[in-house]
Amino acid sequence: MTENQPSPRRRFQFRLRTLLIGMALLAVPLGYVGWQAKIVRHRLAMLIDNPRVWITAAAVTPDGKPEVSWLRRLIGDIHPVDIVIVDDASEAELDEYRSAFPEAEHVLRKSDMQKLYGPSRRIVSPYSATKP
Repeated sequence: MTENQPSPRRRFQFRLRTLLIGMALLAVPLGYVGWQAKIVRHRLAMLIDNPRVWITAAAVTPDGKPEVSWLRRLIGDIHPVDIVIVDDASEAELDEYRSAFPEAEHVLRKSDMQKLYGPSRRIVSPYSATKP
């Protein structure tokens, strides 16, 4: 092959501007996924690290629609229906769980849960090592 002939294999050619635009367009969705993953990690840490918390979880709402997005479910998020904290929990602690889990129907103390549902309601959490 002589030096004047073009190579039989053509390589991709693009400008630096095209590369920067492509990277910016890719960074936006990846940043969103990272932000959602951070939220899921924080929510699961709140449930796993605190043995004083119990939850009842559901995959869908009573009307059949998933409460958390498909992306967050894919990352590992759950839809808690009830979040129950031991009786000596402060109101600030309850507010922290309410803000982290806005889709939860109830965030309350154990005694309030028994008033709401009666003593026969069993509270089970797949994340807590202990049960009430």
